Amino acid sequence: MNLDKVFHSAHYTRHTCRRQEHLGTLNLPLDNKTVLEVGAGIGDHTGFFRDRGCRVVATDGKPENVAYMVKRFKNDSNIQVQILDVNVSHYHFSMNPFNIVYCYGLLYHLDTPDHALFILSRYCSEIFLLETQVSHSLEIDIISTTDSKLDPSGSLDNSGCLPSRKWVLATLKTYFPHVYMTTTQPWHEEFPIDWNIPPDNPISRAVFVASQKKLDNPWLSSAVLDYQKRC
Repeated sequence: MNLDKVFHSAHYTRHTCRRQEHLGTLNLPLDNKTVLEVGAGIGDHTGFFRDRGCRVVATDGKPENVAYMVKRFKNDSNIQVQILDVNVSHYHFSMNPFNIVYCYGLLYHLDTPDHALFILSRYCSEIFLLETQVSHSLEIDIISTTDSKLDPSGSLDNSGCLPSRKWVLATLKTYFPHVYMTTTQPWHEEFPIDWNIPPDNPISRAVFVASQKKLDNPWLSSAVLDYQKRC
């Protein structure tokens, strides 16, 4: 499959831009850090951190995506590329731990997301950044789903999940002392701002930040929000 056709489609490119645009508004200390990027695809998010002076280990579970990134970043000594299946129990990195773990667009492709969050939290010394599809459930629950492993941006085993926002917050709180969701959402229809009404879009997403230290930040809330604003 043509990876550029998938990851550089108009829809995918716009989606990437709006998410990173939003991340940039959160005023988080993200410059000059070491970063573990999981589920990197072909590395379209990697430049966000590289341009901020970070050293990045960009990983993905699909060999074809990793091969693409190896060629893409072969001349950048501050970006390492590594294949990584987040379902396993131990990873080997030249940098360990990382200041930042970046996990955008991955969690809902897993059948054991709680295990992945536990393992990844062990490699995070400062801030864990998470963006995922979520349900509108008001409970702490998670639904098993199916996902195509043939899709370059899909799962490794045809399985996935749809967690509630409360599930994400509660699970992260078992691994980090300070957990937040953002008070704002990207300018994209997959990110609702009124959670009290049925969504127009079949996909709903949210952004979460976990930290080893308390973050005094007006763009973060420790509670699940009914209403959010656009950034």
